[in-house]
Amino acid sequence: MSDNITIKLAGEDVELVPSFKASEAIQKKFGGLNSATDAVVKLSADNVVAIIAIAADTKGDDALKALHEKVYEAGLVKLRRPLVKYLERLGHGGRDPDTEEDEAA
Repeated sequence: MSDNITIKLAGEDVELVPSFKASEAIQKKFGGLNSATDAVVKLSADNVVAIIAIAADTKGDDALKALHEKVYEAGLVKLRRPLVKYLERLGHGGRDPDTEEDEAA
C-alpha cells in the first residue's frame, strides 16, 4: 500500500508524495508542519496551492497558475481533509500514523 495521498483536480488524479524533500520545503515555507496545517484549515488558497505544488513537484509559472485554477474548481473545503492527512504523514516520517504500530511501545 502506498503512503501517497491522491486528490482529484480537474478530473485527474494528483499524487501527493510524502517525502523528506517535501517535508523540508513545507517546513521551511511555513515554519513548521503545524503552521502549514493551520493554513490549510483556514482555507488559504495560496497556501493550499503551495503545499500541493511541493507535494506533487509542480514547477513553472504556467503550471502553478493552472494549479491555482484547478484548486479553486475542486474547492478548498473538499481538499482540506486530504491535505491535513498528507501533512500528518509528513510528521510521521511519510507513513500513515493510523496504520502503523507505535515503535516506541
